[in-house]
Order: sequence, then C-alpha cells, then structure tokens
Amino acid sequence: MIIADGNEQNILLRIMNGERVGTLFVGDDVKVSSRKKWIGMRKSRGNLVVDDGAVKAIVTGKKSLLPSGIVSVYGRFDMGDIVDIVDSNSRVIAKGIVNYKSEEIDLIKGKKTKDIKELLGSEFYEEVIHRDDMLVM
Repeated sequence: MIIADGNEQNILLRIMNGERVGTLFVGDDVKVSSRKKWIGMRKSRGNLVVDDGAVKAIVTGKKSLLPSGIVSVYGRFDMGDIVDIVDSNSRVIAKGIVNYKSEEIDLIKGKKTKDIKELLGSEFYEEVIHRDDMLVM
C-alpha cells in the first residue's frame, strides 16, 4: 500500500511508473533474506548515482546494476564493500555489495557491458552490483 498526496499532479501515473513518492507500507508476506537484511544494516562506503533508467530497472524490474546506468561515483571503496545506490535527487533507492573498486567503476560508468573487457582486461563482472547482493529500499 502507498499513501501519497492526492492533490499532486498525476500522482497515480507517477506511482505506476515507479517513481518513489509517498510512503510505502510493505505487507507481512514480503520476505527479506538474512543476507539482504545484513546488507541493509551495514554502513555504506560510498554512493553510486544512477540515471532514471537504472532506477526503474532496479526498483520495478528487479534487475542488477550495470555500468551503463551509473552517472557518477562518490567515495573510495573496494570490491566487496557496501555502497548506496542513489537517484538524481540523492534519494537512496538501494544498497549493495560492489564487484569493483571505486576507481574501476569511475572508468566503466556509463559504458556498455561489452566495452568493460577493453577497459579492465579479461576478467570482469557484467554487473557492478548483482541483484542477489542488493537490498532495494
């Protein structure tokens, strides 16, 4: 259930398009794994700002975070650290365990997966954060 301001322009359409407006109340039938609870409780070491397409893919499409959706990187962190995924309005939409160091993400941000090998070498992950290593807020 979502409680939102009915006086706002196109509020229902905005909610249906995945925009995070109002207050979401999640029912008891939603199960969160202990791993994702652990991710949610850990301190973030940085932020990844993502574009609107990535927000929609993560929030409504339940997809992993790919380099192409990343706009900017804030903070210094290593592979395996937890970071916040934020939208263009600095709202945290998810937290997750990164597959790359911050410097590497800065190199591959905005790039297609097929271009990563050329930038980083032969061993690489397709996802910056895999869906299984992500907690959507």
